[in-house]
Amino acid sequence: MDASSLADAVAWTAQGKMAYDLNGERGNFSFNWIQAGETFNIYLYGPLGISVATVTGDGTGARIETVDGQARNANSADQLVQETLGLTMPVSAMIHWIRGIPQQSRQRLLKRSVKTTREPVSEFTQMGWHVAILRRDERTNPSRIRITRAGARLLVVVKAWDY
Repeated sequence: MDASSLADAVAWTAQGKMAYDLNGERGNFSFNWIQAGETFNIYLYGPLGISVATVTGDGTGARIETVDGQARNANSADQLVQETLGLTMPVSAMIHWIRGIPQQSRQRLLKRSVKTTREPVSEFTQMGWHVAILRRDERTNPSRIRITRAGARLLVVVKAWDY
């Protein structure tokens, strides 16, 4: 995969973990997210690396398959994750947010890193969610992202990027 920066990458892979607290329901899982243009495959793993579900999609719809054989289709991955796993997460926006950039042009930037205005965005609010890039790796890719709104808190830790 060849791009000068993660923000410019059309295709990328992220491996990491996510912890969530959604209205008092807490949990965590590992993930492997493969993105190529609008097409994505998100593999979710529970404790001990046991597969939980696979979420796939593109610009026209999404599909989720769980380890127990359930398979569902919907217009959005957000809807599928909510209906199948019971987790309210903005998956469609996280395609951008996990890379530290607001989704398309509907953005309200709050703060940039202090050094210079050419630095990557460190915080923004979008669609009622507050996204904060807490840490970046040596290539300035987000490695720790906090995504919050009333009653919901997600912490994404990306251990490896490839693009």
